[in-house]
Amino acid sequence: MIRGSGVMRDNSKGFVVLRTCFGNWDAVMLRNDGEKAVLVRDEQRVAEVTLRISSDRRVSSLLMSKWNSQCFSVRVGNVLYEAGPIELDIGDEIQLVRVGKWNDEDGLSFRVEAMESLGGKGDENLQDSSLKGENERCAIPSQLSNVTSEDSAWRLFLKDRLTKIDEKFSMWLTLYPSSFSDVSVDHKTLA
Repeated sequence: MIRGSGVMRDNSKGFVVLRTCFGNWDAVMLRNDGEKAVLVRDEQRVAEVTLRISSDRRVSSLLMSKWNSQCFSVRVGNVLYEAGPIELDIGDEIQLVRVGKWNDEDGLSFRVEAMESLGGKGDENLQDSSLKGENERCAIPSQLSNVTSEDSAWRLFLKDRLTKIDEKFSMWLTLYPSSFSDVSVDHKTLA
């Protein structure tokens, strides 16, 4: 196992968030042991990460599973990894780069962040508003008067990308059902 920059701080009162640095509102929040997320750069550069929490819920780690090293490498900060798994830490910036390259050709990256929970019902509201597209930044453009054409173009891009991802996952699940257990893509909220 290849380790990242260390063990995450006490995260017993919050979420671990995977956020795209090329779309500030696009994030996945993980809180429970074993929860997974999929980082997708394009149809060939796809990586799965899993949240691991110690039994006393004091130490969290984010583990990036093995990936197809013939398709891409993973850059975490200033370190380029040819194979996994990799343990990630809060603050790590991740790029899924083409084999033989140092950077992502478009500078696209993902970041691991910590987000404190609000406690009580706030946890549910925070998770729902961010993941189901119910907050203002994820709302359907026709519902907002101040949405720019750039926002609409971004939404069309995301809808197209998620449709392609859905098609790929369907194909992969048919060919490799055990590789992507418990992984789902719900792009209907972005449509």
